[in-house]
Amino acid sequence: MYLEALCLLFGFWSTLSLGENVPVITTEQGKLSGISEEAYDGTPFNSYYAIPFAQPPLGELRFKRLNELVQTELLIQPILTNLSERDELGDGTRDPQPPSTWTGVRKRSSLASPCVQVPFGHMLAGVKLPPEELVGDEDCLYLNVFTPKGAQTRDDIPVMVYIHGGGFFAGGAFEYLPHVLLSRDIILVVIQYRLGFLGFLSTEDSIIPGNYGLKDQIAALQWVQKNIKHFGGNPKKVTIFGESAGAASVHYHMFSPKSEG
Repeated sequence: MYLEALCLLFGFWSTLSLGENVPVITTEQGKLSGISEEAYDGTPFNSYYAIPFAQPPLGELRFKRLNELVQTELLIQPILTNLSERDELGDGTRDPQPPSTWTGVRKRSSLASPCVQVPFGHMLAGVKLPPEELVGDEDCLYLNVFTPKGAQTRDDIPVMVYIHGGGFFAGGAFEYLPHVLLSRDIILVVIQYRLGFLGFLSTEDSIIPGNYGLKDQIAALQWVQKNIKHFGGNPKKVTIFGESAGAASVHYHMFSPKSEG
């Protein structure tokens, strides 16, 4: 990945209009369609929502050991204090599994559910919630791609990948919509990653080494490298940026050799 880093706070307007003339994009997993929307200044763009970049981390995949090492282990400090020498050597690695393929055209017009979390306000207030009142879904490893009209005929459009904030325990793609940035000639990708105990639980050994949320981010970035050309994006012009925990994630990826290539 050829990554530049940018940390930024920004807001979005919600002006949109649904449309039918959205190109079908063929990715490594299958064909995608989406909807047409408008930026705050009236600029039209195409939206491809809820694209899976990994298999749902459910059941045995929740903390599954890989049969072979996938090069996504993060070796950075200070958040990754639980990484041991055997993690560095690849023993005990667990990573998001590649997404499944599909037949036909996958079309989504709305966001995927966010990852499981306690509502941010409740967390800040120290309010304890029973499990049934948690929000989100474990099946949450999806990203959204927003492109200018006609982008699929090009191969040079710069790409911006947004990593949401929320203290690594809250947030999601639902908070970061494209209606400001898509007034510009860019492709915007907004990703999700596992949060809280499902994303960062660790037993500080090879049983549950942790940092699955950061591995999810790398899996999403790898998906971008393999597929963004089909949307008209240039995989050599990818900028990652974020807010709060997303901005911190940008720095972790800058320090980690596992985020290169």
